[in-house]
Amino acid sequence: KIGKQMVEGKTGFTRYKSIMDDEMGWIYYTPMKITDWSLAVFFPGDELLADMKQQNLNILFMSLLGLIFLLITIIFITNKVTKPLRNLTEAAENIGKGEFSHEMPIFSGNDEIGKLSRTFESMRVALIEYIENLKKTIADKKKIESELDVARKIQMSIIPHTFPPFPEHNEFDIYAAIKPAKAVGGDFYD
Repeated sequence: KIGKQMVEGKTGFTRYKSIMDDEMGWIYYTPMKITDWSLAVFFPGDELLADMKQQNLNILFMSLLGLIFLLITIIFITNKVTKPLRNLTEAAENIGKGEFSHEMPIFSGNDEIGKLSRTFESMRVALIEYIENLKKTIADKKKIESELDVARKIQMSIIPHTFPPFPEHNEFDIYAAIKPAKAVGGDFYD
């Protein structure tokens, strides 16, 4: 087929199996204008593609090297961004457990992480103040309740508990009760 095309004066470039050593390669043929002959040149596939194979290997190696560099860069940047968030999360969990002495990491800058860290710190300080105020309020409330309990006992001890109060007088009968709305009532009888 190639021979016919060469005789007809055509030019071509196609795959070809060498008749000498059965090696696959490429053959290029073209007519010679000075003579009526055609010239054919056989290029063994290994020799023709050797530079291309080496170039493909170089490209593959550089691509892998670039990919590894890109992964390392992504990991580095991701850790740099997420480390402050992990520190904030750990500190917030400690505060959630009631460990208010655990200081929040403060990050400078006006980005979201810096604002979030300052907000968490102000929240921690506000919680400490709130808990101290709550402790004081509870202590004051307990003191008032204790004083009210003493007052209730004193008040209840003043009221007679023996009925009828005058057992020798049958002409009248008397009974009284006091039920204070809260710990101590305000009304007495005599």
